[in-house]
Amino acid sequence: ANLEEIVAQVDVTSTLFQQKVDTVNMFMKMRGTNLVIADEVGRYYDTLWLKQKGASETAVLSYLPERIRHEVLKHHCGKMLSNAPIFEKFHSTFIDLVLDVLKSDFFLKGDILYEKGECAFELFLITRGAIDLMDGKEKFMTVNQGSLLGEGEFFNHEPRCSAAQAAEYSSGFILYHDDLFKLLGRDLRHERIFFQQVKECKDRIDTTGKMEKMKQNLKAGGKMAQMMMLNDDIVEKKAFVLLPDDPRRRKWDTFLLLCIICNLLCVPMRVAFYGESMTDRGNEVIWMVSGVVLDMVFWVDIVLNFKYFAVINNGLLINEKEEFKELYLWGRFKWDLLACLPCDILVWASGERVVRTVALVRCFRFIHLLRLPSLLQSVIDFMEENGIRFTAGVWHCTRMVF
Repeated sequence: ANLEEIVAQVDVTSTLFQQKVDTVNMFMKMRGTNLVIADEVGRYYDTLWLKQKGASETAVLSYLPERIRHEVLKHHCGKMLSNAPIFEKFHSTFIDLVLDVLKSDFFLKGDILYEKGECAFELFLITRGAIDLMDGKEKFMTVNQGSLLGEGEFFNHEPRCSAAQAAEYSSGFILYHDDLFKLLGRDLRHERIFFQQVKECKDRIDTTGKMEKMKQNLKAGGKMAQMMMLNDDIVEKKAFVLLPDDPRRRKWDTFLLLCIICNLLCVPMRVAFYGESMTDRGNEVIWMVSGVVLDMVFWVDIVLNFKYFAVINNGLLINEKEEFKELYLWGRFKWDLLACLPCDILVWASGERVVRTVALVRCFRFIHLLRLPSLLQSVIDFMEENGIRFTAGVWHCTRMVF
């Protein structure tokens, strides 16, 4: 009875969210909504559940105390706003007020943020993903995370000079024109600074002019078009990193989980059921080769964690190589290394031929079980991303089994 009560409680969030989705689907069916639009709505709610468990980021931020909410926004967007030419001479207290009026949103791959020619009422602060700037079907450039999008048109009150389309799942914060000018209307000193900066920095934020140059260069077939960007600084290409939700990372986690389960089954089976009468040279070689292959998989995993696997630490995405390498080195590395040491091969090479003794030495491989919760979460997310939905109850029951 207690177990049923626990499962029922942890499943409430999933059930309530599914009821909301069912209500939306019923409305679209009743109104005869176009199938393309219905599919987009379905993708939106699927992503909302997978990335945020059905909770709006704006709503979550509203639950936080004002001081903590401000620190979270400052961490994600403070540097981007402070580095913007328009805000260079603004006092930090006004920047703090701007942070407080930001609204969060996310965009699925292929979503249009704005069309060419639209009025620029929004300034986008991209905190994750990448946005392509398009003119028809022609892509001019890609704006990556940590950048402002549409600042030239926003501050100069110009129509959009290109369309913006999400190149992948992206998220960020939006500063609306009305919210900014309400703040400026309450602070005449910063209002004067704002209009002065717009005039002084016109060339630096002239997105339209730069896009026109790029178009002319493309028509002329110039090679410089490939190098032109919205800012004049040379941006170093980031090293290759696999994020936690990358499909390739998900597939590797699934494969690693299967290897751990294989170790979990093979070691007890050899100790309990593999008798000395079944020992011969061929069987020994098979067992040793299979053990070496499994160990090699975990050695490869250690290398991948050092060089390519970004991590989420205390709710923050760490995608800089030096940072996540240091976190891994001083965190899980010692346990992974201990679990991969080839003690059984050394014992076998020393002349020990008792099957149970050699198998017992492989019990160090059980240290990999410490990773089961995170790997299970990754695999379940991967399956949900591919349309296989798990309820919270199934997930928690799976964790209790392991």
